[in-house]
Amino acid sequence: MVICAFSLFLFVSGDVVLKNLDLKESALDELDLPVKIRAGHIANLTLKIPWKNLYTEPVVASIDGLYALAIPNIGIKYNEEKEEKAKQEAKQKKLQQIEDAKKLEAEKDKPKEEKKDSFVEKLATQVIKNLQVQVNNVHVRFEDRFTDPQHPFAIGVTLQELSFKTTDENWNPCVVKDAVTQIFKLVKLESLALYWNSNTTMLDTVPKEEIMLNLKNNVITPQHKPDYQYLIRPISSVAHLRLNTKPDATNFSIPKILLTIVFDDITVALAKLQYNDILQLLEGFERLELLSIYRKYRPDVPRKGNASTWWHFAYKSVLEETVRRRRRMWSWEHISHHRRTMKQYRQAYIQKLDQKKISAETQKKLEEGEKTLDVFSITIMRQQAEVEAAKLGAKRKEEGGGGWFGGLFGGKKKKAAKEENQIQNQLKEAYTAEEKAKLYAAIGYQENEGDITLPKEFVAVRVVTKLNTVCLAIRDAKDSQIMKVQLTDVFTSFSQRPAASAVKVEAKMDKMTVFGSPQSGITPKMVLSQTKEANKVYSLVDLLFETNPLDGACDTRINVNARPVEIIYDAVTVNSLADFFKPPEEVYLKQLSQAAMAKFEEIKEQSATGLQYAIEQRKFTAINVDLKPSCVIVPHKGFYKSDVAVLVLDLGNLKINSEKNKSQAPKERVSSAGSDSKSCQHVPWFSHGR
Repeated sequence: MVICAFSLFLFVSGDVVLKNLDLKESALDELDLPVKIRAGHIANLTLKIPWKNLYTEPVVASIDGLYALAIPNIGIKYNEEKEEKAKQEAKQKKLQQIEDAKKLEAEKDKPKEEKKDSFVEKLATQVIKNLQVQVNNVHVRFEDRFTDPQHPFAIGVTLQELSFKTTDENWNPCVVKDAVTQIFKLVKLESLALYWNSNTTMLDTVPKEEIMLNLKNNVITPQHKPDYQYLIRPISSVAHLRLNTKPDATNFSIPKILLTIVFDDITVALAKLQYNDILQLLEGFERLELLSIYRKYRPDVPRKGNASTWWHFAYKSVLEETVRRRRRMWSWEHISHHRRTMKQYRQAYIQKLDQKKISAETQKKLEEGEKTLDVFSITIMRQQAEVEAAKLGAKRKEEGGGGWFGGLFGGKKKKAAKEENQIQNQLKEAYTAEEKAKLYAAIGYQENEGDITLPKEFVAVRVVTKLNTVCLAIRDAKDSQIMKVQLTDVFTSFSQRPAASAVKVEAKMDKMTVFGSPQSGITPKMVLSQTKEANKVYSLVDLLFETNPLDGACDTRINVNARPVEIIYDAVTVNSLADFFKPPEEVYLKQLSQAAMAKFEEIKEQSATGLQYAIEQRKFTAINVDLKPSCVIVPHKGFYKSDVAVLVLDLGNLKINSEKNKSQAPKERVSSAGSDSKSCQHVPWFSHGR
């Protein structure tokens, strides 16, 4: 009742102001996360939605002062009901992902229907048009003294300001009162930082008031930078967002979404102690993953004085999860029951697809099957049911009846349209005719507006980013520099053309310099960019990836151009890097290693399958790679000086180009042992000069 009253109050008045909110320690208990809130506080929370004057007043959402300290929750007890509920929710989520993928695959080759913006979309556009978001003074911290009691650590995120304001075309803040086709937004980010303090003083044992005061006083600003061990030093950025609600009004010359982001300086640093803490934390997650299997048998008593109980825990875990589970899985009774459940689920799912309404008994069979069967079995049965339902629909159509299965994928669209009509009817009841006319005029909505077809060359989304300087640093346990990579003027651009299902990604980097470990007051330069040639300055790297280009010369285009770099070997830096990435002896990430190898095999298999598919479909990828000759310098005794002997290795000029195969030879399958080049749609040729 309180929630309903609150929602009604929010809809009618649109104003909510909450101050001095304390987060309960049990706020995350329902999620069964391995963390809990030690102390949390929100100083000010404001939400203002002027429903009656959406076209003259801004929508305001602001948070000022969000502070929280989280610690590991080592006291999570096993709850069979919650565990089963979480398991079923995860299964349903996976099944929904499979259904969504099938729907996309079914609609992939169908012509896309361009529809006019709905009333809800127009209303949302109006809300966004004057949306003002302000977030100030955020400090969230996680402390862990349990993973390694000898080396406690704290991870924290702080933010001074994040603002999202409406502006005019000159990027000056304003409130848009008239119906406009272009909306300008200015996004400002100030002092966002991530720190990881190793061997630090913990706050979880001090009173709550002191915790809140410490978090509040240590929000990072340009004037105040606490002595933290930063993973990401404070970042400031400005983004300009332009939303074009009527692309046809500008003859499709302006993107629907144009976002430009500029970063002045980004510095990422990783120290040896932080690296060790990360590995130990990952190993702790592996232990939690393993313990989750046996958590239902875990006794809730201390180990000391209860040796017999803990030995029974080990015995029961192996017996139930290995011995008895295998015997049960391979018993004829289980196999027979499994097959019977699958058949019942398939028949029930056929009825669900073939009938608009199903009985309670059929629904019960579906729920029991989805509760008992795994995702693989359910997917197989659904595929078989869809085939059978399609046959029934075709047979009924031949006999003169109508089938419902064809409308399976259209159900969500009808439901969405129904919900939209409900919203529109509710607003009609709340507004007078005059107010409704003003609202429609403000959001630019017409009930009988025509559809718009997008031209093939129209760029709907364009995102541009520029990073002036990017630094990646690795430091040893004494906080001395091992290596620093500095990138200058990094530019990226992403654009998307929906009518042609095309994307284009461009990237360039002007300069890269790598510094090694300082020795005798000298910091060696290990990588130098050679971007000057004949009094001209070029970018170090230019990349282009494009699908379905406008010129139609190919299906995919890949261009890579790189200027020379000079690589100088430094023995101290290389040896220090090897020591840095050597994990502690007590850490062995077996699960992570297996996952990495499995991912590698998956990528390799997908690459081979994608290549085979491209050849069979006669897809042509235009490849143009030009890597200018770089050189590697190996100095005597591993430290470069002007007067030492060196070994120079010239890597030469590498060029890769692709050409269309003019022959129309029949398709042939490519095997790993090799194939005739005539079976390929395009044949790359390689040139290695110098």
